[in-house]
Amino acid sequence: MIPLVSIITASYNKAAFINETICSVINQTYSNWELLIIDDCSTDNSVALIKETFSDKRIKLIVNQTNKGGNFCRNLGLQEANGDYVIFLDADDLLTSNCLIGRIDQANKNPQANLLVFSMGVFYNKVGDSSQKWIPSSTNPLKDFLQHSLPWSILQPLWKREFLLQLHGFDVSFQRLQDVELNTRALIHASVNYKLIPEITDCYYRIDEARKNFDTFTFLSRWVDSAINYCSKINLLLTTDLRIHLLGTLYQT
Repeated sequence: MIPLVSIITASYNKAAFINETICSVINQTYSNWELLIIDDCSTDNSVALIKETFSDKRIKLIVNQTNKGGNFCRNLGLQEANGDYVIFLDADDLLTSNCLIGRIDQANKNPQANLLVFSMGVFYNKVGDSSQKWIPSSTNPLKDFLQHSLPWSILQPLWKREFLLQLHGFDVSFQRLQDVELNTRALIHASVNYKLIPEITDCYYRIDEARKNFDTFTFLSRWVDSAINYCSKINLLLTTDLRIHLLGTLYQT
C-alpha cells in the first residue's frame, strides 16, 4: 500500500503566507497525503482565506477557540493524524513539488529508520533568491543539539508517526526551542533509528520579519525561559559525559 503522509501545520495570523504554503502541498507529485491545519485562534483573515480558497478534501482545518500555542497545535494535529509518516510544516514555509515522493522513496529504502532528515533551502521573497542551505551532515547530532549548534530544523525530518507517539509529541511548556527539545529527546530515546539524507533539498525556510508574531523583547524573553527549561529538563535525561555539552546552550542564552 502507498503510505499516507500527514502534514501538520500550526498557524497563527499567517494570512500573508498560508496560501503559498498550502499550494506547495497541493502541488505535490505524490498524492497520498493529508494536511491538518490547526489555527490557533487567529485574529487576521487567515481562517476565512483557507475556507474560501481551498476545497481539497485532503485538507482538514481545525480552529482553536482560544490561543493554545504552537506545541498544543502540533500535538493536536498528531492526535488527529492518520498517516504512517508525519511532517511538521510551518505556515510560512514551503515544500518542493517532489518533496513527498522523494521522502517516501527514502523511507522505503530505509524501512528501519523512524527519523529521516533532509536538506532545506532558505529564501526571502521567493525561492531561489538565496543560496543558503541547511544541510544535515552532523556526525553527532545529539551533541550538536545539546550545545545549540543545531544540525537541522523542524521542517527537515520525516517522522514515523508511531515514534512521535512514543515520544508523546511536543512539550507544551516550551514557548521557544520546541523542535530542539523534541529532537533531543528523540535522539536520546532507546529506539531511535535515524538517517541523514544531505543530498536531497526538498523544502524551504522563509526569512521574513513579518513572520514573527511577537515583539523582539517578548521573543527573546521566551527564548531565555525556554533555554533554562531545556537545560533543566534534558540534564536529567543525560549520562554524565553528555551533560557538559549543555554549556553550549547556556553560552547561546
